[in-house]
Amino acid sequence: MNFVCRSGLGPEDLVLCAGTVPGTDIRARVEAAASAGYRGIGLRGGDCLRARADGVTVADLRTLLDEHDMEIGELDGLTHWAARHFAPHHQATGRPGSADPRAAHEALWWAAEKLGARTLNVMEMDYEAGPVEMMAAGFAALCDRAEPLGMLVQLEFLPWSGIPDLAAAASIVRLAGRANGGLCLDTWHLLRSGQGPEDLDPGLIDLIVGIQVNDAPATAGDDLIDETLHDRLLPGKGAARVAAVLRRLRQGGINAPVGVEVMSDELALLPAAEAASRAAIATRMVLAESAIRSC
Repeated sequence: MNFVCRSGLGPEDLVLCAGTVPGTDIRARVEAAASAGYRGIGLRGGDCLRARADGVTVADLRTLLDEHDMEIGELDGLTHWAARHFAPHHQATGRPGSADPRAAHEALWWAAEKLGARTLNVMEMDYEAGPVEMMAAGFAALCDRAEPLGMLVQLEFLPWSGIPDLAAAASIVRLAGRANGGLCLDTWHLLRSGQGPEDLDPGLIDLIVGIQVNDAPATAGDDLIDETLHDRLLPGKGAARVAAVLRRLRQGGINAPVGVEVMSDELALLPAAEAASRAAIATRMVLAESAIRSC
């Protein structure tokens, strides 16, 4: 299959991920992103459900994006995608209290079909995963649904989950064997999985289709999930060696845009435009540091 991604986003473009500006509706997110020079935004299923409940039409959203020269860079947070997730006896073993995700997941597909998006970001939230063959079949099915939309599907590993590192995620993506399927590399998760830029060998880099940047303290907190959701740092302000990771990816030929995902209670206290601006400034500094220079 000769897959063609319909997105126009490139390696110099920033995408404002939903987690950096929590609580914002789509209009506020687009406006904050545009004011800080981003070229894309991230949406979650809840954002799409809220917009539809508020009476926002597809035409309204298309006009909003067009007026601000903005794309949907990622649709984030699809967690039920393998056969094990839909079994009648399935009990989530991740953080308790999660709502039924089906409505939010279908809202992501609604956005993909009506508005277009560069990537769909999927993950395993449970502490356990199914057999790799089962997970690969589920991932392949997502890719097949996304392919006519010109959309990539990226698998994000989470260190506390049944897919805890790049190698585990790569085994699923390789077995799925879809041209529009790949990996999402989040610099926080890379550090918290005990790895760094030196662990990004060419075989892994070739599979990466999405990038999310942020930073982290060198020492993990007592609750890995909690700190992941609340205590991320701006790129360049921690121990994740973000510039070195980006340099390694660019040297490996990865030309994905840079998603900026700084889930931080401190940042969330700021107006959305200011939070987006601070995150963009920090990211551009590490991008400049990561630039490949010839001798």
